[in-house]
Amino acid sequence: MNGGMGRRYRAILESLGHEWMGEDLDPTQGRGSLVDADAVIVATPTSTHGEVLGKILSCGKPILCEKPILTDIFELRALMSDAVIADARIQMVSQYDYLIDHKSTGLSSYDYFRTGPDGLPWDCMQIIAAAKSGCTIANTSPVWECQINGKKLDLNLMDRAYIAMVRDWLAAPRNDISRILDAHQKVIAWQQKS
Repeated sequence: MNGGMGRRYRAILESLGHEWMGEDLDPTQGRGSLVDADAVIVATPTSTHGEVLGKILSCGKPILCEKPILTDIFELRALMSDAVIADARIQMVSQYDYLIDHKSTGLSSYDYFRTGPDGLPWDCMQIIAAAKSGCTIANTSPVWECQINGKKLDLNLMDRAYIAMVRDWLAAPRNDISRILDAHQKVIAWQQKS
């Protein structure tokens, strides 16, 4: 939680009136452990997600994990099998769901400059997965030049989307395993076409 995304989630949790317990919580040991937590947010580097989730899947707490959960689809399938066995309620970050009107026809285009530190178009994938119709992707424009359903993205709009996503996740956590696998498959299919 010391990175940029971790600080964002800490601020969101505190703004929603929740206590932030800290990072690197032990799954079983006393105060400051997952035993005392109501929910867990994983905002570590992608390369650590498998190890972190492996330790906390059986804690019985709702889990919100930054995207991508894992970049290796076989490792992801094994982890999601473990999540099913543990009856884990795990969700992947999906802030763009709060920016797209699912009743509309979706997007006609999405220009996005960054593809993430993993070299994968995870944010682009989220748009494709969420939009009802197909959309074109161009990695040639700065992120704030993007428009979603006529709304130009800005930091305020993105912050509101994150807050709404975390609020809804805390209020009604769900098991999102099939959606996680589907989203990761869409990235792989998108990469194979590119």
